[in-house]
Amino acid sequence: MRRVRCNGAAAVRADTRTRALVILLALGVLTPPAWAQESVRKGDVEVGMDIGWTGFHSPLITPNGSRLSAYGGYFLTRGIELVADITCLGGDERAPTGSPTFTMCTGSLGGALHVPVRPNLVPYARLSVGQAQLDRGAQAGVFDIEDRSAALHVAVGSRIAFGKRRRVAVRVDALWTRNGLFDHWATHTSLALGVIYRIAPSREQ
Repeated sequence: MRRVRCNGAAAVRADTRTRALVILLALGVLTPPAWAQESVRKGDVEVGMDIGWTGFHSPLITPNGSRLSAYGGYFLTRGIELVADITCLGGDERAPTGSPTFTMCTGSLGGALHVPVRPNLVPYARLSVGQAQLDRGAQAGVFDIEDRSAALHVAVGSRIAFGKRRRVAVRVDALWTRNGLFDHWATHTSLALGVIYRIAPSREQ
């Protein structure tokens, strides 16, 4: 009985190793080689949008809110990008007010460092500074600024590109926003999922 059990365990281990090897080979076949794909170059431009959730960390604001961002970038090198974005965080104030809802929009400028780990998988870190503006009782098409503050954005994330040319990518982004709106300095955390499109002017001709 002991020999049967040992042989059975060995067979399971061998089968597990075989399956793992098949999966690795399949990934290698399905992922195009780096030389067959279009790489990011200096001068490339990208635009994108994302939407997600915000966790507010302030005694004046309810903890859960929303996030909407529009952004663009210019690659100074293959790994360094100049980025600009407008990120709006929406939520509700805790205390009863005439306009309990608000929108906190930040325009910022900074840089991003991209570190490719695979031809189509690129983690990044981003740092930018700008100005945050507060609009209480936000309405579509109406933006009445009630407060302003300096703001700092720190973000990490990753993008997954699709297709041989890798022009379209999905981005997962974790952002920490610090500002002094509501007469109180606080850091707010947000998570978002977005889509990016890269434009390569030097290869469009």
